Amino acid sequence: MRQALANLCIAIEAVGGTPDRIARLGVLVVDHSEARLQVFGEELVRALGAQPKPACTLIPVPLLALDGMLFEIEAVLVLPDA
Repeated sequence: MRQALANLCIAIEAVGGTPDRIARLGVLVVDHSEARLQVFGEELVRALGAQPKPACTLIPVPLLALDGMLFEIEAVLVLPDA
């Protein structure tokens, strides 16, 4: 989760954005549990800092595209007019 959120921040910066421009997150989690939710919350704070977090939909799923995948993150970013 930590690496995925770091990668997300790198992708955001590559298009000229900042993490505070994330409008929405969608997260698919295999075998969702309170423990996994706790990890996600902690890593989200680590990656995005103390500012208010974007809207987030967490969807428990039985499996993802490949064996071993535990989560998938989708972000919608709002960029200022160029």
